[in-house]
Amino acid sequence: MKNLQKAFLFYFSLITISVIIQGCCTNTYTIIGNGTLRAYSIDERYTPVDTISGEFILRNEFEMRYSELENFSIISSTMATTCAEEFTNQLETQSIKIICDQDFIFDGTTIIANSDFSNLEELKIDLSQFGSSFLELHFQASFMNKATFENQEYTFTVTSKTDDGLDLENQVTILMNL
Repeated sequence: MKNLQKAFLFYFSLITISVIIQGCCTNTYTIIGNGTLRAYSIDERYTPVDTISGEFILRNEFEMRYSELENFSIISSTMATTCAEEFTNQLETQSIKIICDQDFIFDGTTIIANSDFSNLEELKIDLSQFGSSFLELHFQASFMNKATFENQEYTFTVTSKTDDGLDLENQVTILMNL
């Protein structure tokens, strides 16, 4: 009977400690590097492309460092609980710039090569932080209908900065076949 009480006390203590640890945990995310810039068709958001024939997205997925205790708890999946998310640094929205290595025409105006065009109203910028951090630039129909690109390769460069001073820069070369 004493062994049964000891076993019960042991498992009860283990479950209690697991609940406490799970309830107090925090997953910490930090942007530590440039990551990867890729182009995606608006129709195929999960398959990178190197040739653009219509609307597209440039997605910069940043290199992240994770520190977590999420898998430490014995009963987290049973209780369907998660740890709080904390981002130690974030992108400064006003620091985002996009340039192209070639001239192109937008709404009758020539956008000069290597000049920032992130301020164009038709270019949708989306920042997301959900366990990973990425920046998306949406070249939707409202942008593409006003833009004229030659059928050739263009290199797009996206730069940004985090609130802790980390400078980020990535490039992608895509063939415009419009």
